Amino acid sequence: MQVRLIRISGSRGAERGRQEEILEVSELSIGRGTTNILDLDGLDVFLEHARIVLREDTPHIESVGFSSITSANGQPATSLPLALGAVAHIGNWEIARIADTGDEAFSLEVCRRVPLSDPIEALTAKTQPGNPHHRTIPNFFVWSAILFAALFLVVRPWLPELSSAGKRAWMPGPLAPDHRYFGSECASCHTDFASTPSSKCSTCHTNTPSHVSEHKTTPALEAMECRHCHIDHRGEAALLTVSDAVCVDCHGNIAAHSNDSQLGNASDFATVHPEFRLFLADPGSDGPPEGFRVIDWSPSAKESPGIKFSHLHHAGDFLPRREGTGLELLQCGACHEPDKAAAYMKPIVFEEHCQSCHGIAAPDPLLADLELTHGAFADVRLEIQAALVRRGLLGDDPSMPSEPSKLLDFAKAGGLKPLDGLLSFDTLPNRVGRAAEDVLRRSCESCHHLLPDAKSNDDEVVLPVAMTNVWLHNSQFPHHSHSAQRCAECHPTAAVYSPSTRGAPRPPGSMRDNVPYGLSTPEELFAETSLRPSEHASDIMLPGREKCRSCHDSSVSKNDRVWTTCVDCHDFHEWKNRFGNPYR
Repeated sequence: MQVRLIRISGSRGAERGRQEEILEVSELSIGRGTTNILDLDGLDVFLEHARIVLREDTPHIESVGFSSITSANGQPATSLPLALGAVAHIGNWEIARIADTGDEAFSLEVCRRVPLSDPIEALTAKTQPGNPHHRTIPNFFVWSAILFAALFLVVRPWLPELSSAGKRAWMPGPLAPDHRYFGSECASCHTDFASTPSSKCSTCHTNTPSHVSEHKTTPALEAMECRHCHIDHRGEAALLTVSDAVCVDCHGNIAAHSNDSQLGNASDFATVHPEFRLFLADPGSDGPPEGFRVIDWSPSAKESPGIKFSHLHHAGDFLPRREGTGLELLQCGACHEPDKAAAYMKPIVFEEHCQSCHGIAAPDPLLADLELTHGAFADVRLEIQAALVRRGLLGDDPSMPSEPSKLLDFAKAGGLKPLDGLLSFDTLPNRVGRAAEDVLRRSCESCHHLLPDAKSNDDEVVLPVAMTNVWLHNSQFPHHSHSAQRCAECHPTAAVYSPSTRGAPRPPGSMRDNVPYGLSTPEELFAETSLRPSEHASDIMLPGREKCRSCHDSSVSKNDRVWTTCVDCHDFHEWKNRFGNPYR
């Protein structure tokens, strides 16, 4: 049966938080133990107290064992039908049947009847004459108490050895592995048998941030405690196993909780989830966050990285090795390397991924075999000048300075003459200018977009480079969890096999069905997807929401796809400085 369960934090009359979830259960178990579907704290609640079953389309609440339940008029009972509007009491808790809103069999609202107080005082009050729950204690119980006191005096010497076992007897279930070092020290987390408050958690977890910034919090968030998400005493069940209902309570209707949020509603990844939001690197953007331009994913989305690059002319092609002989097949892994955690890809670095094929050199005879540094063009031009001075004016003078900016002054101060008439102080500026112009047009412009009217004597000649490395800042995507899939599954227009006419045989690793790459020829790609290989660096070759849905389903789905919860992809806590300030 399908049950809509609404938990109200706080007591009636106070400002309260509300948490709603949809359950698929055969019966609804109730008790203090965390193995119950509905766990209620309090000394007057048994570990296994009651259950709710459906009989003739009407839910019935039934006691378990020696426990009892109370109707709205205070009469104890072992079974009560819950008609619409009916109320049952278990200890300090009220369970009310409310109107249904969908296809559920019935809906329940659970809250405390009175504010929390000292549980010892509450139990004491119940034993006073005049209290409707007070009963006269028979002589049998009096003599039992006397015998128990005598037994206590006998076993008192062994109490230290029995204390640990005694504490374990109160546990509703075994501790999670992360908390086992507490052992049986219940007071580390609990006070007077009450649920653990967040203040106890923060004793150890001192740097855990909140969900949103302080100025964006809501009453529902302020009422939340750590235990609403992280439930202990469930044994091996991870503390991070969080029900989607915790998230959906707010994000199912985000506008009701935050008027200025730019997030869309999300209640189920398979059916109600907004399209992915991309964070594109943009140094000129004020954000938020600063330095990023935020857009929603679409098949035609573009970015402005400031460089020129064609996957068609790089991926899956045989290229001559600069060092040695023969050809090398350039596949995805030649440039895209996973980080230490195998979650994200390392940034592309010219010296590591590009320079072996795209070295920077000038055609000037005096600069033969000189590999120029990739960097600011003013530094490149100075490096050209220093090399011409060193090779055309100073030769192998051992006293020459190593700093390029000091070489020309050193040559002039020493009154040295040009070597072999190759160069003079008069012709040096033009020689530097011609070499710099060649580098600008042959090397820089082949990969960079030049500034309008850029000249070789300018210090800045190219548009700023803004290459996005991580697009999805408010979620996480571990590549290592998807290593069984081919690159082409999610990035088909980048995983291209496009060999030139060099005649080299196609290696097995480049075949369409081979992991990890799975390359396709342009013809195969178009026949399968109607897409063309990427030829521009502005192409955003990330999959959208629908691609992920082809493998991932909601956490309550009965399909054969991967069950996916909110926290599988999203952090609840607002961890800052991972990729910049989160955008909410």
